[in-house]
Amino acid sequence: METMGIMTENEVFTYFQKQDNFSKFCHVVELQKEDKFPELSSTEYIYFIEHGLVCYQYEGGSKTIIPAFLWDGDMISPFRQKALSGFSLYFYALKDTKMWRIQKKEAERYLRRSNWLNRLYHNEYSQEREVIQNLYHRGFYSAEKLVIACLYQLASRYCDEDASEWVLPNEITQALFANYVGISREHLSGIITELLEGGQIHTEQKAWKVLDANKTRNIYASLAEINL
Repeated sequence: METMGIMTENEVFTYFQKQDNFSKFCHVVELQKEDKFPELSSTEYIYFIEHGLVCYQYEGGSKTIIPAFLWDGDMISPFRQKALSGFSLYFYALKDTKMWRIQKKEAERYLRRSNWLNRLYHNEYSQEREVIQNLYHRGFYSAEKLVIACLYQLASRYCDEDASEWVLPNEITQALFANYVGISREHLSGIITELLEGGQIHTEQKAWKVLDANKTRNIYASLAEINL
């Protein structure tokens, strides 16, 4: 393990699961749908989601900000998620969720490195959010294109990359997604109608987030000015 490169969160979690005494140093935390998981004030533990879906959000006064949704294999850590000034940070289970709690010291001992959490953060999550923030603050990008960019980033992260269609969970409602993008629910509804008519997304069993993977990938690539 001493010479390994930067690992993704899923690779780290898979590595832990392969250890003979995994159940001894990893402890189960189970959340029921709509359970509220308060801010992690201690830096002693990190959490990996085995299965489920968690939304984390900042709450301050009457304002709520949703910066991300976390899925199977994702990490919940006070090193990554820190409350903004004037806000409290909470985690909500959007469906029944099983997590493993791991002592940070144990994680570092098994990986034999002291900075793996920071490297995970900077290699994946920071880059992902930076692209969205850059798109959002460029006035010449329309809300329609921003919605496509955010849908792409969620879908490419949580769906089969080679599939012809990407399907996001029904638990991510239009209201939650509108907050994530940073537009009103009403504005998003109009954009969704346009995307449906244009064939970028379509409905399936009441889901509104079934995407044409190739078309969405191409649109995202043109927005971010990258090659996929």
